[in-house]
Amino acid sequence: MKTRLILVSFLLTFGLAFVSMASADEQCATCHAAESENLIPGHQDCASCHLGYDAHLDNPMEEFPKEVTTETCQTCHEPTEEFKADPHHDMGMECSACHTIHDNG
Repeated sequence: MKTRLILVSFLLTFGLAFVSMASADEQCATCHAAESENLIPGHQDCASCHLGYDAHLDNPMEEFPKEVTTETCQTCHEPTEEFKADPHHDMGMECSACHTIHDNG
């Protein structure tokens, strides 16, 4: 009985968090279906890259997610020595100036 209570408690705690994250992405897809369908593999959800999306969901015509910054990219992508050696990566621009999280082509 105690094991069942622990299992139910675990599922409620973590299962609801998972459902709410999926729901946010589903909400994004209602207006941004093409972008949601064309994520480059490894970019799993909208909220990971588009910070501030929750305010946008509450007020989509007035609030917009923040621009994707290099700092945001580096939460998952750590620059390697090969990356640092490329002169294009030393130009002081945001990653999103050349790279995208969506496959547009």
